[in-house]
Amino acid sequence: MKRIIAITLAALTLLAASACGSEAGGNSGEGAGKYDFYDYDLSEYVEIGEFKGIEVSAAEVAVTDEEALEKVREFLRQNDAVSKMPVTDRPVQKGDFVNIDYEGLRDGVAFAGGTAQGYDLEIGGGRFIPGFEDGLIGAEIGETVALNISFPDPYPNNPDLAGVPVVFNVKINSIQAYSYPEINDEFIANNFSDYDSVEAFLADVKAGEETEKKWSAVREKLLDSANVLKYPQKETDSFTAEIRSNYQKYADSYGVTLEEFVQQYMSMDYATFEQQAEEYAQSEIKTQMTCVAIARREGIELSEEEFGEYVTYYANQYNCESDEECLQKYGRNNITIWGLVDTVVNAAVEAAVVK
Repeated sequence: MKRIIAITLAALTLLAASACGSEAGGNSGEGAGKYDFYDYDLSEYVEIGEFKGIEVSAAEVAVTDEEALEKVREFLRQNDAVSKMPVTDRPVQKGDFVNIDYEGLRDGVAFAGGTAQGYDLEIGGGRFIPGFEDGLIGAEIGETVALNISFPDPYPNNPDLAGVPVVFNVKINSIQAYSYPEINDEFIANNFSDYDSVEAFLADVKAGEETEKKWSAVREKLLDSANVLKYPQKETDSFTAEIRSNYQKYADSYGVTLEEFVQQYMSMDYATFEQQAEEYAQSEIKTQMTCVAIARREGIELSEEEFGEYVTYYANQYNCESDEECLQKYGRNNITIWGLVDTVVNAAVEAAVVK
């Protein structure tokens, strides 16, 4: 029933950090086991593309008032400042939380795993196969909706259903939605002491979001313009092995094998997991190779002060008790690479042109 769940970015970010210290001696600081690209002639591995003068359109970085307001709502949700309230006077909308009964029929016959009662589902959360959640938008409480949809192909969770057309009969039992306060001047003044009006507050929110959009757009174009000639096998193997090792720890905590964990808790077959792990490893390696190669060409280096700032940043990011623990755990080489990646992207953003 659930669609393929990709390995989460947050988990993989942490795993990538772990992977960088995975070789012998990699958990010591200066002089740690080499897990970097400095031993390579990177021209044999990657062709660098755009760096300075990358163009992004104004539309790519524009932020609407509604997007800015949604960031405020997101902040309220993350800080448990809003609660879900029953909705009885309208149909289902995107973002609602619905309680449903459903039955899936294949050629008129219920199939295994396609039926549930009292299931709580966020509309737009992407937990079910395409067409299921969107098909409930506009339905009223007590109404039963017939959804004529097909399973994706491939569908590793149950290959027998891949591409198969089915009908889901779904009854809406109840609707809930977040209840947000009116975001007016009084609310802003009471909750954000640096501002006294909605206009001033949203102007700063929009500016911050535009900066984030520009950073993401430039980073994407920077990496898209690079061409990987080949991936270094040592790093690819090390990244994927560490990803596998970290998920093995999750599996151990559930008392199941890694293959069982992947199938039961990630809703994918093991071959798909291995493929996604390698693809993620290659994505990280491309990012590092590209940015390190640019740093070499442009003469970009980290000063000791900048390096120290990155140590502090990653110590906070990965919940180290101190900068010393962070340096000991991940090593100077790795933190230098992460810092160079960030510095190169920031330099490209600074030199980018918005048209």
